[in-house]
Amino acid sequence: MGKGARERIVPVGAVARQALVRYLRQANVADTEAAIFRARGGSALGARGVQQVFKLLKARAGIPGRCSPHTLRHTFARAYLLNGGDAFSLQRMLGHSTLDMVKRYVALTDTDLAARHKAASPADRLVAHAPRAL
Repeated sequence: MGKGARERIVPVGAVARQALVRYLRQANVADTEAAIFRARGGSALGARGVQQVFKLLKARAGIPGRCSPHTLRHTFARAYLLNGGDAFSLQRMLGHSTLDMVKRYVALTDTDLAARHKAASPADRLVAHAPRAL
């Protein structure tokens, strides 16, 4: 659930699914309705608890700069677009009501744009797939 108690459904890839299954086995979580991430007492880990875990893990890993659940959300959104995902499906996954919000959320660098253009340029693709003259 996101802001405004709006439900968000995000597909989970095979690698993440395998990691989640391993985690659930290690945490001995058999109940599919139980909270995935829990506090020491077994209750669901709230937003503040997740932030505290990130802060601790960031310090342990020696990661400089920003690192938070929201930073991962931004990183996911940017990587999703760079890997060929479209803005409309990203909008739905992020739970944004307009594409304007997606535009503000994900800033691509000039290098990113050049790489995306190289991969999707209609003229370049047309020439690359045109029959060759004899």
